[in-house]
Amino acid sequence: MLRSGRLRRLARARVLFAALLMSSVGAIATAAAEPYIPSDDDQVLARVPVARSGEWAVLRDLRRKLDREPRDLATAVDLAGHYLQQGRAEGEPRFAGYAQAALTPWWRMAEPPLEVRVLRATILQNRHDFEAALLDLDGVLRVAPRHRQARLTRATILRAQGRAGDAAAECAALLTMTDGLVVTTCLADAVGLQGGRARQAHDGLLRAYESADATAGDADPRLRLWALTVLAEIAVRLGDAPAAERHFRAARALGIRDSYLLAAETDFLLDQGRPAEARALLLGAEASDGALLRLAIAERRLGDPGADVRIAELCRRFAAARARSDDGSIPDAGALHLREEARFALDLLGDASAALNLAERNWRSQREPADARLLLESARAAGEPAAARPAIDWIDETGIEDVRLHPLAASLRPAPAG
Repeated sequence: MLRSGRLRRLARARVLFAALLMSSVGAIATAAAEPYIPSDDDQVLARVPVARSGEWAVLRDLRRKLDREPRDLATAVDLAGHYLQQGRAEGEPRFAGYAQAALTPWWRMAEPPLEVRVLRATILQNRHDFEAALLDLDGVLRVAPRHRQARLTRATILRAQGRAGDAAAECAALLTMTDGLVVTTCLADAVGLQGGRARQAHDGLLRAYESADATAGDADPRLRLWALTVLAEIAVRLGDAPAAERHFRAARALGIRDSYLLAAETDFLLDQGRPAEARALLLGAEASDGALLRLAIAERRLGDPGADVRIAELCRRFAAARARSDDGSIPDAGALHLREEARFALDLLGDASAALNLAERNWRSQREPADARLLLESARAAGEPAAARPAIDWIDETGIEDVRLHPLAASLRPAPAG
């Protein structure tokens, strides 16, 4: 529980930073508003989730309760939310399927209850069915324009689609709805992808984080994790390895199992030529396809014969995902793995042609820095520089600052005429 007395001391500084970020995005220039600062120090602004040590026991108890009353909406929503949280921790898409099963009585409704619709959008997002997810979120926001989770989820999807300006607009809409650190993190994540703003986004978020840390020591640890992960990712793109390492370590020190953080940190370590450290972090997380992929890459670079076993298992998993997608048992299951399978083909199988095909398909729906890098690397390895054109155009249009992308793009640009 966060009380306004703690947040009020931070509100002005955070909103000043948010307004500064917004000034760079034409689409949200009109969205700036005065912060909501309550007059009563005891007013509860928001209830934030707290990490639970007995998550599996919670899931079991909720599942049993829902089995007894399958149409108990509150229990179904609670259980689906816990499944999605566990899926984020473990990096396993099957939890999204469990969440969908919990929502079965309402899943096919055109307009289910709002909380079901937000959860459905999140499940669709997890499956990379971004357009269907956005339709659900738009439906929610037409009825409840101040729905915070719908705004945040919409911002996340827009960012994944490479629409950083639109994502920032969603973040700006949260200014009067929620904790300032949520807004600042959301904005920094989006605006940090736009030309010339990455350092500003990083430093502003860092100030907001340190201010929150000093005055609200019991702030939600998952919010802290998100802020630190965004800081680390921006630092990586800026080529500031010492700052990135500090942020990654601080995030890991929170003790929250998070597959996204694990992937981002081990990618950083692999890029830094530190596969042994990446391997140490990844051991025990092999149930996640993304973690298993990175573990195989680390072991291959270390000359560990165990890499061959990992590669065989990845082949089996990718084939199973394609089969589930083809037979409709898990819609779009194959799409979940396009980025990972392209990297698998490129880095572990040495099949540049297959990697390029997968990277091109992935780029049609997902346009984050990692997706651009994959398309550039695959095009270069396949000897098809023209195939890199969509990623190069995106880099030019966004002006993104990323020390990993620009040398790759330069190597694939056509030679000047004459």
